[in-house]
Amino acid sequence: MTKGPRSSLYTIPLDRAFADALVQGVSARHGGGALDLARGMILLPNARAITAVRDAFIRHGGQAMLLPRLVSLGDGDLDEAAGAALDHMVDSASSPPAIAPLQRQLLLAQMIVDAQAGVPIGEALRLATSVAKVIDQLLVEDVSLDQFCAFKPDSILAEHWNKGFALLQSLLRAWPAKLAEIGLIDLAEARNQQWKQTTAQWEKRGLPARFVVAAGISTSAPAIARLLRVIALAKGGSLVLPHTDIGMDKAEWDALGGDPRAQSGSGERANIAEAHPQYHLKLLLDRMGFHRDEVALWPGAAKPGAAKPGANAGRVHFARTMMTTAEYTDGWPELPPARRTLPGVTLYDLAAPDQEALTIALAMREVLETPGKTAALVTPDRAIAARVAGHMARWGIRADDSAGTPLSTMAAGEVVLALLRTAASSWSPVELIALLSHPLIHAGDDRREWLDHVRALDLILRGPRGAAGLAALGQLIAQKAKKDEALAAWWAELAVVLQPWEEARTGGAMALSALLLLLRATMEQLVGDALWTGADGRALAVFIGDLERDAPVLQNPLPLDDAAAMVRAMMRDVPVRPPYGGHPRLFIWGLIEARLGRADRMILAGLNEGQWPARPAIDPWLAPAVRRQMGLPGQDRQIGLSSHDFTCALGADEVIITRSKRDGGAPTVASRLRLRLDALLGEKAVEAASAGPYAQIAAALDGCAHPVPATRPVLRPSSDKRPHKLSVTEVDVLRVDPFAFYARAALGLRSLERLDAEPTAAWRGTAVHTVLEQWLKDAKWTVEALDRHLDALLSGPGISPIVGALWEPRLRTALHSFAAMVAAGVAEGRQPIIAASEKRGALAIGGITLSGKPDRIDRMGDGTLVIVDYKTGSNPQKPAVEAGFALQLGLLGALAEAGAFPGAKGQVSTFEYWRTNRKSNSDQFGWSDVPFYKPNKDAAWRMRPDSFAAEARVIIEQCIARFLVGDEGFVAKLEPKYALYGDYDQLMRLEEWYGRDGHDPDGAPSADKAAGRGS
Repeated sequence: MTKGPRSSLYTIPLDRAFADALVQGVSARHGGGALDLARGMILLPNARAITAVRDAFIRHGGQAMLLPRLVSLGDGDLDEAAGAALDHMVDSASSPPAIAPLQRQLLLAQMIVDAQAGVPIGEALRLATSVAKVIDQLLVEDVSLDQFCAFKPDSILAEHWNKGFALLQSLLRAWPAKLAEIGLIDLAEARNQQWKQTTAQWEKRGLPARFVVAAGISTSAPAIARLLRVIALAKGGSLVLPHTDIGMDKAEWDALGGDPRAQSGSGERANIAEAHPQYHLKLLLDRMGFHRDEVALWPGAAKPGAAKPGANAGRVHFARTMMTTAEYTDGWPELPPARRTLPGVTLYDLAAPDQEALTIALAMREVLETPGKTAALVTPDRAIAARVAGHMARWGIRADDSAGTPLSTMAAGEVVLALLRTAASSWSPVELIALLSHPLIHAGDDRREWLDHVRALDLILRGPRGAAGLAALGQLIAQKAKKDEALAAWWAELAVVLQPWEEARTGGAMALSALLLLLRATMEQLVGDALWTGADGRALAVFIGDLERDAPVLQNPLPLDDAAAMVRAMMRDVPVRPPYGGHPRLFIWGLIEARLGRADRMILAGLNEGQWPARPAIDPWLAPAVRRQMGLPGQDRQIGLSSHDFTCALGADEVIITRSKRDGGAPTVASRLRLRLDALLGEKAVEAASAGPYAQIAAALDGCAHPVPATRPVLRPSSDKRPHKLSVTEVDVLRVDPFAFYARAALGLRSLERLDAEPTAAWRGTAVHTVLEQWLKDAKWTVEALDRHLDALLSGPGISPIVGALWEPRLRTALHSFAAMVAAGVAEGRQPIIAASEKRGALAIGGITLSGKPDRIDRMGDGTLVIVDYKTGSNPQKPAVEAGFALQLGLLGALAEAGAFPGAKGQVSTFEYWRTNRKSNSDQFGWSDVPFYKPNKDAAWRMRPDSFAAEARVIIEQCIARFLVGDEGFVAKLEPKYALYGDYDQLMRLEEWYGRDGHDPDGAPSADKAAGRGS
């Protein structure tokens, strides 16, 4: 190992902007003449680094210039994804082409299915992704597949690890032959060959340019380490590392450990701190054969007009101390105050992610008030990035998000996924309406007519899901929209388009190539050319084209469920970036993009454990012991890289660090990086650093210094605007909540059921009423006839088999009890009046038409009438009936006594609820109840069977005089004790006035009580 300083090995500390310092140094060393820079080459880790360096040249140039050749060597972390590297520098004609990532995933998935019978193809695709990562890790670490297949673990593994490892070895044993069969090699292997060829050529012939600078490359892959060593040793070559801590204590530096492959034989990797931010740099130096003492500071200013180099040098010392390993933290209490301060850094602990995002957006927006000032949000949390971008868009600012937007969340990707989900879900109402109402579907001139039909279909599908299948949907539409011929014709045309998917769903599975062909054909009919326009449309076209090209690799047929999940997972990995940049001074970066970038204000967001640093991905194949024995990177290596990104970002002139205390309703734990920061700063320093203004501004945006509560609404329309028709089911609402009554009866506002809703009492009631109405009309009243009607209902298109299976036993038992009760009544002289049952009757009272429809009216042997109401839920409580707030049965009795129903005029002597639920303290389903207390309990009661109809008529006459023909206002929640439904609470702004201004939530309003307007 060579000792002493080496002029070609450099580092740029974290207190200096890497790209600006690099450009300044390159210009000073190699930019004497107009063409001198153009004769050189700069190797950078990724395409984003090329953009950052190019922008830095523009900032520092001040005039037209010819730039050096900027080449992307690959992503900074090859363990995640390697970029294109040196493809054009070496002759690769003799080397087989590299396999495309998608083709490799499908090929590995097919091998997994062949090796493990019964593995679903969707699971095989997921496992194929992890197998591909193992292959890349092995090749990047220069471990051949033959070596891996011959490896035998020293330690005893658990059974599941042994099974997984054996399967992995069998797959990788067959993988080279599979690649040779199609004449391809792995992409990582192709890059290794290119790097090896380049290393040999440059070592033998010298560098290909007047100067070559390798900058910002921190991956420790052996092949790249050998190439970087050649550059550092060659004439005209320079190697510039990102923030290698040359001031770190030697003992602590040595304690980080060495190359894990050199220790793999022992099965232990002692003293290796992979989670330390300097570990990967030490490993790179070790593999290059250099010592840290040979690393010098790169000469270069941060940027024109900026502070002198080293102005933030205290950050370097602070970061070194903060990230020290545990065994060296015993000296923290003795540190002088100057070493425990962090000027220019502000901390924010926000309550929730929405507040965190708004605070960040305000901090970025404020930067634009200073000409030339820049700001960058750096976060691994895409949810925070999306929220901040949304807030910025509200102000007309589109920040440049380097990560782009996943294709799966953009319009073109969403409509494709919506079609796959809808077909796989057997035309679920939610999925179907989401598909048909998508903005891209029929986006042309007929869009309005199309949406009219979609809305009509939406209303039909409200409530519990009906039977599955396009045919059942067609029957349901014909049943519920008999007069809407346009809707029926529209659905018939649409069903023809969707019919191939119905056949694919019922067929079980289909080849991926056939599925993609069907997808294209359907999208062409529903969307047309608009699907392929825009940035997302072009990305979708490339994605579908690649998938079609490689689809024959997957030989097994694919179920629609697996196809939807597979395509969505693949689309999530396809970023869509607009063809032009965003705001020139505001940026949103991921960790990889931020490694060489630097803004005046760096905002580091999402400092919660599991976000930054992210939790290590679970490897289903390699146990930690196997990784140690083979010398592969441990799961904590990524933590070290994330920590290095954090410490480098701390060197900016102005730093804002944010986190949220809760996420999704659950408390969060501060990141280990933030905890170390707080521990080193101390309580008082943390409190001082948390005094930033942006959180207070964010809170003030939605705050109200002097809130003015809304008053209770009272509608007082003119007489011609008041309803002149009244149903018996609306009377109780009119009495307890006149505002809700007016909203429903006069304004026509209705609460819609949800799509795919759970069966409610109202749904069960409709089913029971339908069956009993048809059964009564038969006039046979046998159990067999009842079963026949119930079976017809449950097998109809409006009820799904699942819902029918769940409710059929209870309904059948209850209806059988009803049949027995009817038969018993008939035997005793009680006869249902078929002509009056389920028939609407009307009666004029005080200038208003009162109408109602009884479930059933029976005539007793003595000639009196019985009003029967079927209840699938709970019936009104007896105190409500006694107080006069449950008058439906009484009003039906009043209509019957007035002769409003055919063949059912007479005195009403009995009122009954026939209930389908289980009777308390019994296993009986289907029983009768009465609205009143037992007669012998209290002779002073107001409501009795013989007076119920008369009392109800008196009360309704008073209500009509007050609200419908009088001028009294429709007050919200007049009797809150009995106003049990809240469909209109939002409309009346209930929470803004309820319980205020003398209103008594437990009873009638005090003003009404004073006016004598109680019950």
